Amino acid sequence: MRTRSLLVPLRRPPVALPFAAMLVFLLAACAGEQIKAESWIGPAGGTTVTGRAQFAQQKAGVNLVAHVRGLTPEAAYSLLVSDRADCAAGARAQAFESSPVIADEYGIASFSAVLPGLTLLDGKRLAGKTVSVRRTQDGSPQPSAMSGAEVGCGTVDR
Repeated sequence: MRTRSLLVPLRRPPVALPFAAMLVFLLAACAGEQIKAESWIGPAGGTTVTGRAQFAQQKAGVNLVAHVRGLTPEAAYSLLVSDRADCAAGARAQAFESSPVIADEYGIASFSAVLPGLTLLDGKRLAGKTVSVRRTQDGSPQPSAMSGAEVGCGTVDR
């Protein structure tokens, strides 16, 4: 008696199927690509402040997320983006100022905001601008945070 094999021969898929799958994969990868920039924040004014600010282009503007350490615990700080060319240059026009954030008991503060007037594309570009961390008085916003002591600064790279 003859037994029948359980293996079923596989048919070769049409050539268009693997090509279509590859095309869908590539289009999905391109569509998910975000335009990003970052700034490494270093000490200023004799402090030990360090941190990183990350920027990502969104429809509503540029999303900013920054984490800074080495701050005085329980003190208030603001994050500023300005038009000056580097951290050694004097004060320039201010493009953005965050609301004050209180550093935790370990001297760490996190900032998050959407910058509606700026872009990583053409126009008001962020590349080359500086990000600075300034100590504010009493945790209240000042008319100009430029009057607060700068404790950290970095240049936006793309």
